[in-house]
Amino acid sequence: MGYLTEFNQLYEELQGKGVEVYAITAQTQDLVDQLRRDLNLQFECFSDPTHILRNYLAEQDLIDIRISGVETPTEGKFYKVYSNYRNYSHGYAQPGVLCMTPDRTVQYSWAIEPSTMNLGGASDRPVPADIWSIVQLKMTGKASEQEIEQAYSRVRRRGNCSICTIL
Repeated sequence: MGYLTEFNQLYEELQGKGVEVYAITAQTQDLVDQLRRDLNLQFECFSDPTHILRNYLAEQDLIDIRISGVETPTEGKFYKVYSNYRNYSHGYAQPGVLCMTPDRTVQYSWAIEPSTMNLGGASDRPVPADIWSIVQLKMTGKASEQEIEQAYSRVRRRGNCSICTIL
């Protein structure tokens, strides 16, 4: 939820540049509406429990968001340990970010690959302000490939969980 609030903090600046922001989740629309109210999100949030948009974006080679919570050969163990994910009959979409122009030019694309190291997709997300910096740089059309690569190398990762290891 903190990730959504970070995008919310950037919303006025983004909207001032003509950028639209949407959040899409596998949760029910009632839960999505409640979350939007609770977090005072300024952007639209939509329910897509059957992953229609995710599937379309993957078919168009724009972004490939992973679906978790359904038992597959690679995710069977995770599915059994965290049985509350069974509430998502079609699984749930892992975090991802897609920034593109109206003509479908991708300015930034990121989708998490769930692993033990990122707590099954719950951590290691790019900082929204860093994403916006890259998009702005690319939108100028004046940045060199080297400048863009340097901007990507400066993208910080944000974890949504704290882990304490006691030895």
